[in-house]
Amino acid sequence: MALIKCNECGKEISDTTKKCIHCGAKIKKERKKLSKKKKLIILSIVILTVIVGVVTTYVIFSKEEVEVRVDQSNERDDTKEQIEVITDYINIREKKSIDSKAIGKVYEGEIYTVISQDDRSPYYFIEIETKDGKHGFISGQDGYVEKLSMKEVVEEETEPLEEQVEQDITDNNVNNAVINEPVIEYTPPVVQEQPQDIVIQNIWMDNAGGTFRVGDTITIHASVSSKNKLTSAVIWLHSTVNEQSIECYVASSPDGLNTNDIVIQGTITDRMLPGPWEYHWSGFTDQYNINVTEYNNPGRFSFTVVE
Repeated sequence: MALIKCNECGKEISDTTKKCIHCGAKIKKERKKLSKKKKLIILSIVILTVIVGVVTTYVIFSKEEVEVRVDQSNERDDTKEQIEVITDYINIREKKSIDSKAIGKVYEGEIYTVISQDDRSPYYFIEIETKDGKHGFISGQDGYVEKLSMKEVVEEETEPLEEQVEQDITDNNVNNAVINEPVIEYTPPVVQEQPQDIVIQNIWMDNAGGTFRVGDTITIHASVSSKNKLTSAVIWLHSTVNEQSIECYVASSPDGLNTNDIVIQGTITDRMLPGPWEYHWSGFTDQYNINVTEYNNPGRFSFTVVE
């Protein structure tokens, strides 16, 4: 406790009292004001803290980007099957599924050796291993990667050794000395005529360009010509915006499908996004298990998916 003077009567009173005990006047306490120097110091500390935070964040994220992209491309080797990335980047998936965990990225201009490739998947997943040890799968679709040409290996013919030439001459003389060998006429095997290939005439879609909701059924029609009985059909719709796809199929029918109008259906899931969609792969199987896996005139179906 300290003593101060009353503003009215000038007598000493306690600094904790609210009224003067001598004259009854209210005591006005002056608030301590920060000097300009202290204010400037506090403001400088705040600004410096903000700058340090921004610089630190930039350095951390820049370092992460460099670590992903530096020294991960394989060396070019024209004796191996290799691909080159021709888009900005492709996610490296842990498994052959677009829903699996992304463990990294490959970037435009990088080259990778093909370990294996799944041509049955609509994404043509390619198994790779980066130079820095990441092992996974990337999409091998058109517009994503380009296959690099391989060098043809030509075996050089070696000159026969002199001893081998003499032995060949001796063997020929012995064979020519055989007389009156029975002559066996060669009869080529009878080649059975193979069934005719399946020819896709046309593909069209119900409500093309319209609006669909999650859970709706997409109906696609196909007109096919074949001298053999068709038993099954499937068409993949691939989004040109992202990696989503819709599988449309018809249940296998041992009695054969109506080739003039094969009805092929698929369901829109909650993962679908708006198109346009393109039918870039199709498969039709006949009674001889012969397949057509490419459509000569690929096209697109545009439609909208809403909640």
